[in-house]
Amino acid sequence: MMPLFLLSLSLNGWFGQPTQPASANTIRLWGICYDVTTTAYLPVDIYALSGTSRTRLGHSDKDGKFSVLVPLSTTSISFASSTYRAVTLPVTFVNNPTPMTDFGVGIIMGKQDSAAVPQVDQLIVRNELPNDVAVDYRVEPTDPRMAIAMTITPHGNRVPAGMHTRFRKGELMRSVHVEGAKPGPYRAIVSTTDGRVLTDKTFTLTKGLTFLEVRVDAPAKPVSASAADEKRVETVAPGTAIVYFEQSRYELTPDTKESLDSVARLMTGHSQLLAHVTGYTDKLGEQQQNLTLSEYRAKLVADYLKKQGIAETRLRVDWQGGKALVSSGDSEAEKARNRRVVIRFSRQ
Repeated sequence: MMPLFLLSLSLNGWFGQPTQPASANTIRLWGICYDVTTTAYLPVDIYALSGTSRTRLGHSDKDGKFSVLVPLSTTSISFASSTYRAVTLPVTFVNNPTPMTDFGVGIIMGKQDSAAVPQVDQLIVRNELPNDVAVDYRVEPTDPRMAIAMTITPHGNRVPAGMHTRFRKGELMRSVHVEGAKPGPYRAIVSTTDGRVLTDKTFTLTKGLTFLEVRVDAPAKPVSASAADEKRVETVAPGTAIVYFEQSRYELTPDTKESLDSVARLMTGHSQLLAHVTGYTDKLGEQQQNLTLSEYRAKLVADYLKKQGIAETRLRVDWQGGKALVSSGDSEAEKARNRRVVIRFSRQ
């Protein structure tokens, strides 16, 4: 399943050459502009805005197809076409894209004598990942309420705020366009089917156009077991590991991932171990929301372990919300002890 709107444009030769010289501090933006009512492609002029300066980047061909170089200092991009309302969108570049990385975008426009076309926020992704392996691919909000929310696009499509899919070997999509993405904290995590994490990055999606390059920033490490890992996991209590979460959050911190990596290595080295993963929250908030939050925490931990190569059949997932407090105090330290996922080991 691929729950997203895909921008299906070809890079093979139908774009004109950029009008400005290449620079180490630019990305290549290609795409189309079209009429929201007729879907006819429109010729446009493209401008970059930064502070009070406005720079013309180039002009599309007669069919509305364009390819321009956008400086990374750009704060907004404007698209203008005769008899149509100009569209100006703020832009954000995540994680300093590699110079000259290309991104694809589609822009809808309405005539000047018609109502203004509502513009949805867009996440434009360029995947610079190996294509010779199958990967589990996620780019999703870290807020569980955002992750399940749907947006109605100007075309009337109901779309989610992110995507989760699996690309088979040789079928990785280099360009992905999520239309209707909701601003907020996001996470991009890509792992191979044998459990190696290729990239795991949190970022903030802003209004307008957010450009993200998903790439391997460090060599993926294979899973291996060691006596130190077994000791690390068992220090919490015999046969038990616990990881903790921030108030109302469920994303994994670097320390949490380190602990879960140890759990994965321990289970890899001891194939007879099973893990019962249970999520909990503190007592603040509504019970149903806490139950949902504890579910997300438990499933996130289980998914992380699966990405490290632990078979789903060795994992049991449960969640209890705020029903099983280990501390009933009101201090922050005591409440923090309740925001947890407990992993209890048993032998099959």
